[in-house]
Amino acid sequence: MLKKNFKVQIFATDIDGSGYLKGRSGVYPSTISLDISPERLKRFFTQDSNGNYRIQKNIRDMIVFLTRHY
Repeated sequence: MLKKNFKVQIFATDIDGSGYLKGRSGVYPSTISLDISPERLKRFFTQDSNGNYRIQKNIRDMIVFLTRHY
């Protein structure tokens, strides 16, 4: 298999300002484990002492959050 590096950018926005800030923080409650497989949690998240999950920095760095004013 050939390994290739690609620069990926994900553009994100939310009509709700609090949703936008929550997404930018990259922190999710422990209940995401109901929807995300243990393999993906282990691969892409770290869990803090409160049980919350945080998406890895290299993934957060790919996301560009756009502010929308309506």
